[in-house]
Amino acid sequence: MIGLIKKYRRLRILKKGSLIKSPGGRINVGRSVFNITLFLTRRSLKHIAEKKKDYSEILVFLKKIIKKPDEIRKINKKRLLFVKESSRIFVAVVEKNIVVTMFETKPNYLLNFELLWRTEVPPSASVRTRLAGSRSEFSALKEAQNPKDIIFNLNISSSFFDVKGGILEGIHTALRNELRKLPEEMNMAAWGIIKKILSYDSKNQISLIPFFFNSFLKIKKVNKELLIPLGLANILGWTAYSVFDNFFDSKEKRQFLPIAIFCLRKTDIIYQNILPNHDFKKMVSRIIDNLDIANFWEITHCRSKENLPDYGDLKSLADRSLGHALGPIAILFKLGFNSDSLEVKNLISFFHHLLIARQLNDDLFDRDEDLKGNNISPVVSLILKKSEKEAIMEINNLIFFHLEKAGEKTRNLLHICEKDFFYCLIKPVLKAAEETRMTIRK
Repeated sequence: MIGLIKKYRRLRILKKGSLIKSPGGRINVGRSVFNITLFLTRRSLKHIAEKKKDYSEILVFLKKIIKKPDEIRKINKKRLLFVKESSRIFVAVVEKNIVVTMFETKPNYLLNFELLWRTEVPPSASVRTRLAGSRSEFSALKEAQNPKDIIFNLNISSSFFDVKGGILEGIHTALRNELRKLPEEMNMAAWGIIKKILSYDSKNQISLIPFFFNSFLKIKKVNKELLIPLGLANILGWTAYSVFDNFFDSKEKRQFLPIAIFCLRKTDIIYQNILPNHDFKKMVSRIIDNLDIANFWEITHCRSKENLPDYGDLKSLADRSLGHALGPIAILFKLGFNSDSLEVKNLISFFHHLLIARQLNDDLFDRDEDLKGNNISPVVSLILKKSEKEAIMEINNLIFFHLEKAGEKTRNLLHICEKDFFYCLIKPVLKAAEETRMTIRK
């Protein structure tokens, strides 16, 4: 316990967003709830440390949330969400042990997760949520189960967390090995860029999207050894995309451009060598070609307020980052699918619409900076034609349109993959779009 407190104190002085080793590793905190041992992950211990509160006080509060929550929601087959006042914790039960995988203290809001239990009737009907049932429905929920029963009924294999932590560590090791091939000065610059990108990726979607896709497959899964190079390729590809994007928007220093080229070249090499399938290699080349074409089109046509660009069907927005889909696509090819398979076509189409929605949402938040810098994004282009409010409303509608299209594609993929995989990718964009819509209507 003394060692754990020292570890907690060291985490308290870490800068928020700093990377930690083996974030999914479990730590016995020496407490129990319902006579079940309570564990934290290294990540959730870091979350708690960032709150700058006393360690023992936090542990008492964690037990209180689990034993007497305001509500419990089901995230997926592996995790539950416990809510009390303004605090939320994400819980898994692994081999009869309670593992707190995430801890947050944010304003409470209704989440689009299945409600399992609640202490009282829901807010008024004016709150927009598909979960808001009648008083009798909530009474039935309360009487049917209790927190203890729900916890005892949830028990998953520890392999998910152990494999996840091991793969993430393997990806980071492979990344460090790749960067060591660079001269020290370039290595340090590249690592600084990548650390900044990963610090904003709290759910490790950039590193682990191939792992998550593989984990949620309903069909045969690929060997975990394939997931490390796929995760590495996704980090390098996302780094190249981010540097190119900032460079073309005049937000990145010139000396970082070779880093983007290095990362994109390494990404291409990994994907070209990871599978012997010629069909997959052609798809990789086509996606990277489209990235170059989209970047060329943007810097050629999207830098003048006098000659506004025609974004058409917004395909160029997706083409710039469609490499994000190559990990899951590679897994399908490994399992015997090909470019003509409906599953591959629907997966690409899902990412196509999701990435357009995400880019439009980012452009909404960057509109003032883009307007000053003559970066004529779809949002800026509309603002120059209409009022700002009209432009925001139109872009917001487009975001919902593409999210709906992405959702339609998931329905054609549910025979091979759990819907939770797709929802976890859609949810952040959907939440931001809903908040924007509420702001517009005020």
